[in-house]
Amino acid sequence: MSAESTAYPDRVNLENCEREPIHFIGKTQEFGVLIVCDPKSLKITQAGDNAGHFLGISATDLLGKELSFLIGRDQATKLNTLQTEKVVVPQEVSVNNRRFLMLAHHSRASLLLEFEPLEDVLDPLIFQNHLSSILHTFQQAGSVNELCEAAALLTKKMLGYDRVMIYRFDSQWNG
Repeated sequence: MSAESTAYPDRVNLENCEREPIHFIGKTQEFGVLIVCDPKSLKITQAGDNAGHFLGISATDLLGKELSFLIGRDQATKLNTLQTEKVVVPQEVSVNNRRFLMLAHHSRASLLLEFEPLEDVLDPLIFQNHLSSILHTFQQAGSVNELCEAAALLTKKMLGYDRVMIYRFDSQWNG
């Protein structure tokens, strides 16, 4: 891949948003880490550079290892069963005594696993209040554009992202 194709644009806008490197492992958000596995063998084929920071194991040390090395045999077996059934649900996993939310996605011939640290707030009332606020905001939208703007702003605020964009992909899969 050329440096030109992976270079991050100075400013992302409608004319150059196809160059936004959202599909490159090294360009993921800073709030978690991305691990890529072979879906059949569950061997780790790629890992985000920030794996050491979040997981306590460097990306280099993860490459070629079975996923069970990272999340344990029981969780890896559960994930394998769920992905075989084409149902992949978020799972809570523990890596080096740290709790993570693990989100799995299929992309072409790979299984992408996002690991996000879990906080200790588990109060259902807090979650219900957030959900009610979100639904109210969405119901106030008068158009698809207003709904998208509200969704982007809520996502940015709730997750602390630097910026959020909602994409409509064209026939070339540009956002």
